[in-house]
Amino acid sequence: EMSAIDLLAHLLAEDWCRGQSRQRQEGFRWFQNSLWRTGERWPQELTDKLMQTLNSEMGLRKLRVKCDYFGYERRFVVLGAGTKPAWGQTFWYEPEQRNVSVAEYFKTKWGKELYCSGLPCLELTKRGNFVPMELVTVLGAEHNLTVGKLRPEYQSEVSRKTTVPPDQRKKNIQDIIANDGLGPRLALQQKGVELATSMLKVDGHCLQAPTLLGDRGQAVTPGNYANNFHCVAPPDYSVPWGLWCFTRDAPRDLWGLAAEVKK
Repeated sequence: EMSAIDLLAHLLAEDWCRGQSRQRQEGFRWFQNSLWRTGERWPQELTDKLMQTLNSEMGLRKLRVKCDYFGYERRFVVLGAGTKPAWGQTFWYEPEQRNVSVAEYFKTKWGKELYCSGLPCLELTKRGNFVPMELVTVLGAEHNLTVGKLRPEYQSEVSRKTTVPPDQRKKNIQDIIANDGLGPRLALQQKGVELATSMLKVDGHCLQAPTLLGDRGQAVTPGNYANNFHCVAPPDYSVPWGLWCFTRDAPRDLWGLAAEVKK
């Protein structure tokens, strides 16, 4: 996870260094320091061209993010970035029957004094829901600086390409070992160690399935025990999840587990 401002600093650094990895980290630190000290000033680096990039999937659009200024965490999807700073981005505030800026709203409604009101807001989940960038955190594994947002179909294709059947994996390992130019065989031979290209066969055996015992020592068959129960008065509403307890031991632990699951 990282702050949306830090992600913006990474994107600016990537654009600045033109792929030179040695300069990328230096650029990131410079832009990070500059953005967090923006105040009410619109950064000159946020040109129209860069804003177009931010509003594409190579930038911020469709990223999954979270906010916790409510006092608890809520998750959203980024629709895009606004074209005005937080102090200049206004909307109609129904309770006061007037237009207010995003910066003013978050200060009066949520008690959040913005340090970077000169940065654009992010539009989250629905049109018109603008949130200051400094209050948004990008969820982990959501963005790659080279290819943009990691789409599910892209991740699926990568997994497919990197998953090798056992027989193919075995052949690949043997081929590398047999190749003196690739594998460690030649270097080991110089040390007096021979490396065979055949797999070592070992004897194995299957362990007997364990027997589950109840509180009185009787055997319990997994999957059948609950079939002997019948609900006398089933609920007339949907139950999303539940816990089955087959002993009377440590009820406090059960309630503790239920509390953790609910989180």
